[in-house]
Amino acid sequence: MLAFLVPIYIANIFGISKETDNFFFSYGLITFGSIIFSNAVSSTLVPFLKEKMGDKAAFDTFLSSVFFFSSKFLLIAAAVFLAITVSLYLVLDNNIYLYTAISIPIFILTIFNSLCYGILYSLNKFDMAATSPISRTIIIFISIFLFNKYLSIYSVILGYNLGELAKLVHLVYIIKIKNKIALTFQNRDLSIIKVFVREGSYQALSTSISSAAPIIGKVIATFLTVGAVSILDYGDKPFMIFNVLLNSFLVILLSQWSSDALNNNFKLGTLHKVLIGIMLLSGVLLILTYYFQANLIDIIYPTLSATDRKTIGDIFVISMVGFIFNSANQVINRAAIAFKETNIMVQAAVIKSILTVIFDLLFVLKYGVIGIAIATTIVHLIGLILNYFLFVRKVKYKITLP
Repeated sequence: MLAFLVPIYIANIFGISKETDNFFFSYGLITFGSIIFSNAVSSTLVPFLKEKMGDKAAFDTFLSSVFFFSSKFLLIAAAVFLAITVSLYLVLDNNIYLYTAISIPIFILTIFNSLCYGILYSLNKFDMAATSPISRTIIIFISIFLFNKYLSIYSVILGYNLGELAKLVHLVYIIKIKNKIALTFQNRDLSIIKVFVREGSYQALSTSISSAAPIIGKVIATFLTVGAVSILDYGDKPFMIFNVLLNSFLVILLSQWSSDALNNNFKLGTLHKVLIGIMLLSGVLLILTYYFQANLIDIIYPTLSATDRKTIGDIFVISMVGFIFNSANQVINRAAIAFKETNIMVQAAVIKSILTVIFDLLFVLKYGVIGIAIATTIVHLIGLILNYFLFVRKVKYKITLP
């Protein structure tokens, strides 16, 4: 809930402008990159670690190998990304690239944090994982509060950098001190993580394609009026608190289903019950959102104009419709990860990405920035249907049919 308040605080401090557009676009790029690999690390790691629960030496060696491989890959990727963004800034003199360059540490730290999350999820230490974002969010607020007058939008970027660092320190302390897990570069054997890298690569690829949708929307929004990117981001953010709550549930589900898949106890009927429950609960949230969105938007964005608040409210409601389908889609994805069938996610993501471009262009011509939210919702619905049938077809010989 604290993290949910950060973009609201940014909106009320900095409003809607070209600078906020540049910040949200650049932070969207960093988020896009970090989500690709952080999800692959934290989620894919769980079923592999579940297999090694009875052998601490194998558990520690596997983790240290993943830690070494991730560090090496991240440093190379960050160096290349930094060189590209700095060069673009020097040539084009556009602050988007400067903001992106100084946000690269967020990308690295987020992925290391996800590695820590995967470890705690596999140990069923969900409460310990859940406490770490508190330190991150508090530092972001402090940075904006203390430095916004002196550093302007840079105070936000500074806060996110320091916040991710604080979270990493918190998580490493929990893992190494509280749970006695040895993470070292010396204790490694890269041959034992080949399958993990393959499955993680499939998920990273699917996530990169799926996560491209918000980037595509923001690129298209840049061709609309000034502030369109900010409005789109502000409209998306309120429903993110529900997404955070959903993910808190999904990590528990992934841990349970990984054990079920390992022991051949997974039942398709259980998946159906979870899907129905998630969609019903999301539907209730949509009804509440529809009736109270105007009051909520007025409360959290009081400094914005009435017209902007109306547009943000419409995007919020439409995004909540999409949340119903996307939340069910995420449940199926966790089942696919538990069975180490992340290639399913790649197939669905490719089709969804193509449809996103087509629908974004079609609806933005008629409805403007709101059309991007409508297009995203339709793609979520199609993706849910596609993902379900791909999953059932792929694992029908491994599960208990109803």
